[in-house]
Amino acid sequence: MHEDPVYFVVRASGARPRGIAHDARLCRRCRELRGTTLEGWHQPCGCEPVVDDPRAAAHDVARAVELCWACGTVLIGSGSRWSPLHCRWCRRRAVVLNRLAGRVVIPVGRHSLMNGIAVGAAAARDDVAMAAFAVSARTLFGALDAHRKFAARRVAANLRGLGLPADVDVALGDYLAAVSPRREELRAAALAAALGATLGVEIGAAWGPRIEREARAEERRL
Repeated sequence: MHEDPVYFVVRASGARPRGIAHDARLCRRCRELRGTTLEGWHQPCGCEPVVDDPRAAAHDVARAVELCWACGTVLIGSGSRWSPLHCRWCRRRAVVLNRLAGRVVIPVGRHSLMNGIAVGAAAARDDVAMAAFAVSARTLFGALDAHRKFAARRVAANLRGLGLPADVDVALGDYLAAVSPRREELRAAALAAALGATLGVEIGAAWGPRIEREARAEERRL
């Protein structure tokens, strides 16, 4: 995230800058962001209807930025089905978890291809392959819905842990300022919660150290 006097701006390699105004709010009900984007259109939270705005025509998802769906401590760029759902720290751990499990436990993006779910031209003519693809796609949609609900619970947990009010809309700037000195702690808690929610408490606790080791090994190689 980059400094700007008016907007919180996220710049990712190869992508246009995304941003939301400093007066953006975290909704007290859905825990999602709403506010004026860098391009001037209103980003609705999950409680608000999506309003057509020509300035948002380049987006196929009505988001410019959002909080990481796992830790809820980092702003990430959004706006597309191809946008990642996590900060780099959480994404590496989600990728390791999915690889160890041999399936999509935590989706890393909205599009099926981002999660390794696809069907080739030859397989498209095979009824069995298409049926398997349909099952995988339905499973992915269910996992995305569950993960979005987890993201809301994680933000709510962060608010409680940071001593911020949970019954009113919270200014994004206040939230990020409170998160900053405790990000490492909150990320660790989020990883434990995600593993517990998807694998069960006992299996999640057993897998956690291995996921962390492999994720850190990948970080050192980069």
